[in-house]
Amino acid sequence: MMCKFFQPKVPVNLVEMSPNAVETLFKSVKLPIPMGLLDGKYWTTDAETWATVLSKLVASPWAYKDEINDCEDIALEAMLQCSRDYGLNTMGMAIGKSPYGYHAFNIYIVGGTDLWLFEPQFLGSQQYFPLKNDMGYIPDKVLI
Repeated sequence: MMCKFFQPKVPVNLVEMSPNAVETLFKSVKLPIPMGLLDGKYWTTDAETWATVLSKLVASPWAYKDEINDCEDIALEAMLQCSRDYGLNTMGMAIGKSPYGYHAFNIYIVGGTDLWLFEPQFLGSQQYFPLKNDMGYIPDKVLI
């Protein structure tokens, strides 16, 4: 249950998902969740609201530092920021292949039915895209 004092930084129309629905969605694309589901309820939103939220996550470049604040740290921070600041706990951290080698990035659920990827380390128009894409990102496990 969200605290009564929680106010997202932008208006968010939350769509509730059961853990079973989240698990089924990831199983349908053969993506394992090795640590299991971490929450008893999940909330997502529509594509337009996600675009607004994602633009706020990258309002300024991330402070990259090799081995200290690198890809998995940045992806975890994006995941935490979505949950903490917007009430969206359907942004997970994905690990898998990317154009830059084995890499951590984000995966999120849009509208309860679609999986999209988010590359938090890059600014620009190709920062988020559908799971099935030609961008070279192929996740093989998820933390959500």
